[in-house]
Amino acid sequence: MGCFDIYCFICGNTYRNSVDNFSEIVDGNKIYKKMDWLKNCSVLLKNDEVKHNCTNTDCAIMFETNKDKCKFEAYDINTNCYNFKLDFFSICNQGIFLHTDCWEFVKKNYKIELKYSNIPFELFTKNKIKYPYIGGYWEQDTNYLQMYNDNNIWMALSPLEANKKNTSRIKKIISQFKFKTDQRKGPQISATLCENNSIRLGNNGKFWIKNKGKWNEIKEDVIEKTISMDKKYPFINKISQIGESNTIPLFIKNILFNKKLTIKFIGTNKTIKELEKKL
Repeated sequence: MGCFDIYCFICGNTYRNSVDNFSEIVDGNKIYKKMDWLKNCSVLLKNDEVKHNCTNTDCAIMFETNKDKCKFEAYDINTNCYNFKLDFFSICNQGIFLHTDCWEFVKKNYKIELKYSNIPFELFTKNKIKYPYIGGYWEQDTNYLQMYNDNNIWMALSPLEANKKNTSRIKKIISQFKFKTDQRKGPQISATLCENNSIRLGNNGKFWIKNKGKWNEIKEDVIEKTISMDKKYPFINKISQIGESNTIPLFIKNILFNKKLTIKFIGTNKTIKELEKKL
């Protein structure tokens, strides 16, 4: 089958060779030069780090930061990347792809610095998010030539460019996400979009659990523990990162891939002690 496009969940555009294929047909066209922004990507990692100014380095899913050359495996929302559990003994972290301009557009217009933990995955799994107009051009390679021939290539412009039609289209997509703009103490995502008894890290640095339809703070101290490992412990792959939810108050905060795998865990006194017993 070869490579396939993945899509930015904010604008619905892709990042890769279908844009170059379009240039071969519409060579020298001014609109193609305005599509250069598509190649500048960001990745929302599962540990809630955000990596900007990334470039795609391999078919479909591999990205690399332009500055420090860190590698990441990134998917789009439709790939169900939240169901992929990272092998922490591999060479890179996982996340969600979007364009850097789209991340900046959300920050500018909604005062939200998007992270993995902001994403309402439940809405995507139930196919509630719609991408009118641009979704009709999604193929193995996005059909930008047809978009151009249909006089709809304005959808491939940066959201930071002054184009009322495209701005309106993107804001309609974003309105479906139910992003919370208030800086609440609890998790930024609405409890209505999470499973009952799921646990997340709140904005106040405490753990919160969903119970009776709302977030309730867990009244236990949150502690961190950094552990270097010489061998593989398969159970670690089942521990969620802090951008995800978990069923117990224990998360992976950071991962360092050096000669030894070094992981920073965050949990309660009880869950950290139970973790240490297994290592």
